[in-house]
Amino acid sequence: PDAIAVSAPQEPEVLAILREGSPVQALAAGEIGTVILDTTPFYAESGGQVGDTGELDGVDTRFAVQDTLKLAGQFHGHAGILQSGVLRRGDLLHGSVNGERRQAVIRNHSATHLMHLALRKVLGDHVQQKGSLVDSQRLRFDFSHPKPMDEAEIEQLNEAMILDAGFSLRHLHVRTALQLLHQLVTRSHRRGAESAGSGGVDKKTILAHHQPGSTG
Repeated sequence: PDAIAVSAPQEPEVLAILREGSPVQALAAGEIGTVILDTTPFYAESGGQVGDTGELDGVDTRFAVQDTLKLAGQFHGHAGILQSGVLRRGDLLHGSVNGERRQAVIRNHSATHLMHLALRKVLGDHVQQKGSLVDSQRLRFDFSHPKPMDEAEIEQLNEAMILDAGFSLRHLHVRTALQLLHQLVTRSHRRGAESAGSGGVDKKTILAHHQPGSTG
């Protein structure tokens, strides 16, 4: 997959290795563990947004990062499996993030902001975010409202999101803007068809479509 190389001026150093929750000096090929570095290009799971995946590569080692977690509120734990070699504390590694997956997560994160703004426009200023899940395949946005939305409100929501996206797209790269606009229009048609058949949605709206940069 497309990757984003580590941006640190020096290769990150392995500060600690955890296996089954306990510190160890090294990992052997095939072992599952969590690697903590002194610096990292990986975004850790936070605020409902999933962490990055990718690879950590050394001279003769390759560690597949399957998730990135925030440990003790400050350390980034790179969880995964050592595919080759022996990984030791003090090793220097090169980190690369799965860029295609990260961009998909960023797009869904941006859509949560559009969703929140559109909901407040359609339903009122009382709407507040109560939770969310943002990954590369979908987003879920939980919000406060005293009753289920009806078909007319859902249609207004779709239209408001597309209008808001049109404003926001001016600040994005052309390719990213076109992708987001296409997804929003496609979702608008799909949600319209679904709402016509179901007669409305629950208080929690779940959207299926497909940063790090920001979590707010």
